Amino acid sequence: MAKSEHLTMPPGRESCACTDTIREQPQRLFPATRRPPGTVVLEALRRNAATQWYAHAMTDSLQLQLRCSPAELAPYAERYAYPDAALAEKIGADARERGWYTRDEYITMRRWKSPRGSELAKEADETLVCEITRVAFTASSERLRLKTLLKLPGTGVPVASTLLHFGHPDPYPLIDARALWTLGVEHRLNYYPFATWMAYVECCRDLSTQTGMSMRTLDRALWQYSKEHQGTIR
Repeated sequence: MAKSEHLTMPPGRESCACTDTIREQPQRLFPATRRPPGTVVLEALRRNAATQWYAHAMTDSLQLQLRCSPAELAPYAERYAYPDAALAEKIGADARERGWYTRDEYITMRRWKSPRGSELAKEADETLVCEITRVAFTASSERLRLKTLLKLPGTGVPVASTLLHFGHPDPYPLIDARALWTLGVEHRLNYYPFATWMAYVECCRDLSTQTGMSMRTLDRALWQYSKEHQGTIR
């Protein structure tokens, strides 16, 4: 497995940016020993500490730098083409005006973002979707907005970012491998600590202000730039 260029580990540690490694990290950081009775809590603490250390390393090493001049982005936004984007925008506008997503809207948005695993979204009932998305839309805490949405079945940070991007009154970017590549991230990220998410949000908000683009237009430009210059995502 290739070593990540965006992850700085302590001396002697291997670097990686995949979820399989996240599961392995606790064993590397805290060598397994025979567990006498009563060590379940200790093992949980070990796993938590390892995950926190990994998340800290990911955040510290994330370098976001636009691959082109901000002034060059506008034409890419105009050339953007993605299936059913207009439908996603319409659903998001309806949810924003209403104050929450319906179950059918959530399932559609989940499928739009990524068909893979979208069947999990159907496990959520109407009440769950409405209440969770209402909390995410009204909470003042950035952390609570994101973490609440992660309680929906089949929702990871990319899907949560989609719900926020289209539906929340505040400007949020849609986190995507293509947009991240345009911002200088070479390798696909499979794990998004909260601090990494917020670094990405703040970067995109700064770019939006700098270019005068709406967050939706900026997202189109970042995605299309990657489509034209990166080609197939690795």
